Amino acid sequence: MSRISWRRRLVALGLALWLIIGLSGSALHTSSSHASPPPEGWQTPQLLGEAPRTPSPAPTTASQVHGRGYVPPPVDLSHLDGRWRPGPQLASLPDQWDWRNRGVVTRVQDQETCGACYAFATLATLESQLLMAGEGTYDFSEKHAIFCNYHGLHVDGLGGCYGGNIWMVTNLYSTQGAVLEACDPWNDDDRTCRTTCPLVQTVAETWVLAGPTVPPVDVLKGWLHTYGPLYVSVDAGTQGDWGMEFSYYN
Repeated sequence: MSRISWRRRLVALGLALWLIIGLSGSALHTSSSHASPPPEGWQTPQLLGEAPRTPSPAPTTASQVHGRGYVPPPVDLSHLDGRWRPGPQLASLPDQWDWRNRGVVTRVQDQETCGACYAFATLATLESQLLMAGEGTYDFSEKHAIFCNYHGLHVDGLGGCYGGNIWMVTNLYSTQGAVLEACDPWNDDDRTCRTTCPLVQTVAETWVLAGPTVPPVDVLKGWLHTYGPLYVSVDAGTQGDWGMEFSYYN
């Protein structure tokens, strides 16, 4: 979701919006220490707050329930303390806004048969934040983010190409770090963890806009315009709801 068009109706299906705003390794810290009241009618995001959970039927494996895409984390992080982040000034929004025209959206990629949209979206957000901060262009390795997490977790049916979430990637990047695509390029036929690549960036902070309902459209507009491209999760139902329909496009 890198384009805003106020002249068209925005259908807000997202249940979670994520913004990676801090990385270390190049002394980048873009978080704010200022406090402000939350937007009326919505909960202002908290640092490492609890991720929303999408209702689903009793699972057999994570990949079967979620269609090898986004899998909500099975952890409760509500005990963690958060900090307010200043809310965007909605009155100053332009009629149109497209981050691609400002050179902060990195290349479109093909995840092929691997159900790892969570990793591709996380890394694209990281790359955009670095560009916005003037830190240069980075092309991080999705393969490293996907399979070094998978082989380290040892959880059946979760991670790798079986689906996952942004928590898994940011955990890897905060405890270890990111590597470049040039060192560990994407290859759908090579699903191994390469441990010889140098680490180039480490995640310092993660902000999340989350709640039990879809946030107001103006809040989505404000966050996208003020803070840059966002990681967005969409509740598209279970695999059984749409698997057959989308199979006709294969």
